[in-house]
Amino acid sequence: MKRLDAERKQIEKEVRTAQQEVEMLDKQLATAHGEEQTILKRLSDPWKEQLPNLDAERIAELAGERNRLQQSRVSEKFDLLRQDEQKRAEWSEQLRAVQSEIDRIPADARIPAAEAKRLMDEAKAQWDRANAARDTAVRTRDELKSRAEQYDRLLQKLRTAEREHDLHKKLDELLGQNGLQRELVRDAEQQIVGLANDTLQHLSDGDLSLEQDDEATGRDDKAFALRVRRAGDPHPIGVLFLSGSQKFRVAVSVALAVGRFACGRARPLEAVIIDEGFGSLDKDGLRAMADELKRLQRTQALRRVILVSHQEEFTDQFPVGYRLTAGENGTTAAPFRR
Repeated sequence: MKRLDAERKQIEKEVRTAQQEVEMLDKQLATAHGEEQTILKRLSDPWKEQLPNLDAERIAELAGERNRLQQSRVSEKFDLLRQDEQKRAEWSEQLRAVQSEIDRIPADARIPAAEAKRLMDEAKAQWDRANAARDTAVRTRDELKSRAEQYDRLLQKLRTAEREHDLHKKLDELLGQNGLQRELVRDAEQQIVGLANDTLQHLSDGDLSLEQDDEATGRDDKAFALRVRRAGDPHPIGVLFLSGSQKFRVAVSVALAVGRFACGRARPLEAVIIDEGFGSLDKDGLRAMADELKRLQRTQALRRVILVSHQEEFTDQFPVGYRLTAGENGTTAAPFRR
């Protein structure tokens, strides 16, 4: 009895399982039927007419044809053809629009296509030339603008330089040799001439004396216009007309006077350097020059009198010096003291 009851339960379980499988198959069948209807709706009428006549062999042939078409990418080619058809439609519409515009052109205004192309080419060439001329004009304009700016900068610099030049010129006139310098020198001229005469009288044994030449040409534009008066001669002469030895005596006298005047205001003249020039003096002139330098050293407290001369009869009158001698290895300096 128990065995039968167990078999009954097993059979009931299998029945329930079978019912579930039937329900699941019914659902799949309904889904498949729905998909079938959807596919049928997508089919064209010619295909729908062929459905009743399709058997397994024909379906296999169609499946093979489908696979071949898929491998040949016929779908993509079809899409391209459809796109080309759309473009062709657009081009046709554009062509109709162009033709419509052409139809609106009066008959007397129409020209052959070749003539139109020639005129178009000429117009394009003219446009290119005009564009090139415009570019050239733009470059020229920019260059002229740059040059104008440069000119303005240079003009500003020129004006600044002119103002500075005028200022410097004015300062030169006020402070230069024809201005303040000349006035300062003229203020000192009389004292310098007096000091120079003190030396010149000794160097020339009282024969020569200096004086200012107020009648000299250009006197208003320069200082130290001098002339020389000889003892017993009422007519003075210019310095240019003196002999070489007389010019040297005057030059030494004026140089010493300028030094004494310049140093005398702050401190006495301490040293004198005379380089050559003694060759124009005779024996008496050399003696007078040496005596005057010694006198100035005593009376003006000169600490040094430095002379350069080739005249031994002149240098022999000074106690200390150096004798320079040319040798194979150069010039040698030998000190001497008397």
